Amino acid sequence: MKTVLKILLSVVALVVVLIVLAAILVPMLVNPNDYKGRIAEEVQKQTGRTFSIEGDIGLSVFPWLGLEVGKVALGNAPGFSDPVFAGADRIDVRIKLLPLLHKEVEMDTVVLHGLRVSLARNKQGRTNWQDLTERESAKAGAGKPGAAGEATTEGAEAPPITALAIGGIDIRDGRIVWSDATAGQHYVVDDLSLQTGAIAAGRPVDLDLELHVQADKPRIGGKVSLKGELEPDLKARLYKVHALALKTNLKGEGLPVQTLDLSLDTDVTVDLAGQTLSMPNIRLDLMGAHLEGAVAAEQLLGEPRYNASLDVAPFSPRDLMERLGMPPVKTADPAVLGKASLSTRISGTAKSVSLEPLTASFDDTKLEGTLAVPSFAGPAVRFDLRADAIDADRYLPPPVEGQPAATAAPAPAVTPATAAAGATELPLATLRALDLDGRLQVGKLKISNLRISDIVLKLTGKNGVLKLDPAEAQLYQGSYRGQAQLDARGKLPRLSAQEKLTGIQVGPLLKDLTGKDQLTGTAQADASLQTVGLEPQAMKRALNGTIAFSVTDGAVKGINIGQKIREAKAKLRGEPALAEGGPDQEDFTELTGTVKLTNGIATNQDLMAKSPLLRVEGQGTVDLVHEQLDYVLTTVIVATAAGQGGKGLEDLKGLPIPIKITGSFQDPSYKVDLKRVVTNEVKQKVQQKAEKKLEEKFGDKAGGLLKGLFK
Repeated sequence: MKTVLKILLSVVALVVVLIVLAAILVPMLVNPNDYKGRIAEEVQKQTGRTFSIEGDIGLSVFPWLGLEVGKVALGNAPGFSDPVFAGADRIDVRIKLLPLLHKEVEMDTVVLHGLRVSLARNKQGRTNWQDLTERESAKAGAGKPGAAGEATTEGAEAPPITALAIGGIDIRDGRIVWSDATAGQHYVVDDLSLQTGAIAAGRPVDLDLELHVQADKPRIGGKVSLKGELEPDLKARLYKVHALALKTNLKGEGLPVQTLDLSLDTDVTVDLAGQTLSMPNIRLDLMGAHLEGAVAAEQLLGEPRYNASLDVAPFSPRDLMERLGMPPVKTADPAVLGKASLSTRISGTAKSVSLEPLTASFDDTKLEGTLAVPSFAGPAVRFDLRADAIDADRYLPPPVEGQPAATAAPAPAVTPATAAAGATELPLATLRALDLDGRLQVGKLKISNLRISDIVLKLTGKNGVLKLDPAEAQLYQGSYRGQAQLDARGKLPRLSAQEKLTGIQVGPLLKDLTGKDQLTGTAQADASLQTVGLEPQAMKRALNGTIAFSVTDGAVKGINIGQKIREAKAKLRGEPALAEGGPDQEDFTELTGTVKLTNGIATNQDLMAKSPLLRVEGQGTVDLVHEQLDYVLTTVIVATAAGQGGKGLEDLKGLPIPIKITGSFQDPSYKVDLKRVVTNEVKQKVQQKAEKKLEEKFGDKAGGLLKGLFK
């Protein structure tokens, strides 16, 4: 037994001595640089490419079997401009010798400095690595068991490796270029640096990646860095990245911002076997906004589905727009665009997304509800949103210097018909494809200084037809209800609307809208309108329909019809005008009428107003396109001393007196028709005298015979 043990020990000692001698003698006796030519020939034989080794080759044997190579280069495929496909200034690879006896591979840090890779696709669509993959495919086919003229490889597989460990990867000063002649694109990854910790099965690996990227389509360039701890489980196909930190500093014309500063911190778990992804603690800083959230996804290799939470901390939209390089926004209230936030849960697929619940704030407005796009194709949109209060006037441009804010930019009351007419040219293709079903509620809205509350809008759209039904709101002690339809199926879109106003206090409404309450009273109105066109002016020119209105217990301010008549009468007679009788307004108990709209021209033939002094009838036209008036009021005095401003008009009682209204909407002019007043007054006096004489001579009935002559 002792003899056997001695023999074994001697053999072991002999092996150790041989290994030590080999480690000493092989580097002394073998010069790997003598084999540069043969190595280049063998590489060219296997790849069909030229291969050069310009630097020296260093060799070590024990305890590491190592190879250190200087500058190397693999030639490019024929037809490509760059002569080098891949190369490096230095490559170090070392494997520990003794573990190989146990079928274990234990490597030192793999060093790759000065890496150069040139990837390209020519105009014919062929890549400069395609020939290499075709060679490998051909070899694989030729080496299959039973291939003609080839020996089978069955039973000749290399022995399996029981363990693999790498001390790390050290890549520095790398450069990768991608040129695509078919798309005219050119990308360069420069200053590439990658360092890792030790790589072994079941152990986490530290990663530290930095690079500079430059692209021409779109034109973008800048730095990217990535750090984290990778924990791969190749057998289970499970990959984890702990403390992932991604940072970018990008610039270029292809970005919506001057500089894209992004910082992302999270943990990532990818389970390819279970087809799931998890990012439970996302923290993102982007352009001054801070986002936190989480993402979970499944069926990664099939039809992915995901759920996420997103919380955007309060940030300044105005500062964000400045970072985006947008021109400064001037608003009536410089404090707006100062604060916004968002909180929601997101679920979806590659074809859909849903935000429910959704809570957001924008300055002093709070918004909540749900928003979904069940199909990106189309698209299809569903929403149910509620806003507490919106002051739209704060976001308008500031008033013109020297012009009061209330009248700087007067605007008509906002209804579905006027809102559509005030839009820019309609996007027909989008409207035709849109599948829409939503509801919007607003507690309070201030727009053009109008105050509206309890707004409810129900909007649907399908196959090019959009409907707003109902549209409801409360305003100025009254209510609005309407419905509208936009038909975008034809060459030109058609808009129709039915609207109803009930119990509106006209005075406060006009005061807020224009700064002047020229008309007061309680208004009712019904409108049925239709138009066609792509842009606002065309839609005005094509506006048709009817409007019926009534205003009770009100007044028209800025005109005293009685005083106008007195002034005209005094001028006619060459007398001084009487002092003004009462306020500069005309009271009425009822004002009614209907308007017919034909191609942007509003025609009214039945205006009727009743007041203590007057009865007024009106007729004429209003040109909505050019905003011009051409209207005649026919006034009849029904009371004098007892009526408003009736003093001095006793002798005009019962006479029809026309008043001409012309000019623009903003500056109308009023003119009493003096000639017609004179004619009527003379006719009346002649008639009265003739009737009196006939009655005195022939009796009462004779006077009536002359009445028809003076009509």
